[in-house]
Amino acid sequence: MAKRKSITKKSAASLIGHFADVSTLPCMSIGQRATLAITLEASSRKLGNVHPEARFVDMKYEDFLRSAIAIAPAFDRRGKQTVGKLILDSVAATQHSVGINTNLGTLLLMAPMAIACKNLFKTISPDTEPAKILAALRDRTEAVIERLTLDDSRNVYAAIRLAAPGGMGKTKKLDVHQADAPPQLLDAMRVVEEIDQVAKTYCTRFHFLFDEVVPELHRAIEQLGDISTAVRLFQIRWLARYGDSLVRRKLGEAENDALRAKSKRLLQIFEAEDQQMTVRFEKNWTALDRWMRETDHRRNPGTTADLIAAGLFVLLCCER
Repeated sequence: MAKRKSITKKSAASLIGHFADVSTLPCMSIGQRATLAITLEASSRKLGNVHPEARFVDMKYEDFLRSAIAIAPAFDRRGKQTVGKLILDSVAATQHSVGINTNLGTLLLMAPMAIACKNLFKTISPDTEPAKILAALRDRTEAVIERLTLDDSRNVYAAIRLAAPGGMGKTKKLDVHQADAPPQLLDAMRVVEEIDQVAKTYCTRFHFLFDEVVPELHRAIEQLGDISTAVRLFQIRWLARYGDSLVRRKLGEAENDALRAKSKRLLQIFEAEDQQMTVRFEKNWTALDRWMRETDHRRNPGTTADLIAAGLFVLLCCER
């Protein structure tokens, strides 16, 4: 596992400094933090994704805003829910609000952490450093994953069927479209762990998110000081390293390798331009974005977007 990087009170505060005074955060519920994290991710101008300046034929920016608001009540009831029930209730709220799948991967990632936040702030003092809150949330989330039950598995399977996400494909074992839910949800996640980074997050008890996604996202925010721009940079760095597991599932390894190579080239241009988003960088960014939106936006890096939203949620939860 990657070594965890320290997040100081000052640097964690910088995450939301553009939107609200830090002193207002104690008034924010977990549902509101989830809504804000999803909104920040969707509002950032990213390669191949829906954002305020780009839409798909069947999905627009407003759909993400509506569904982000719709899931907040379910997240604020988390103390009375299990992980699976929270995911199912949130998917149902999304379907009622927009009628399409805008957030299944994000909900799969956020729900265990929201459950882990139950009573978290009651155990820490007002001056607790964000790094300690982060460590506590990481440990509590791991414990939540260890306690998943058959009911969680059944509800997650029901949520996936209700959301009807594209690009899931078929598996020989525990296929969500054909098989009954397994007694342990992690058994189903292990089947696709190598090709799905949401499943990988579960199989690593969320260490993948806390040890790789969160530090890299935090580093980009520290470097650029602007959340939207930092999200853009994180996405490029992540795609250059991994490609995107949704693209891989939809189009295969060769297409994902092409996405990775093109993203790496764009990152090299960013670095050659003294790590500035210059005219040259933007020209090449636009060309890559155009390529990713070809073929009915099937190169949409949706899993990376889910990881970004979940990472932002973690950082927002590191403030009292």
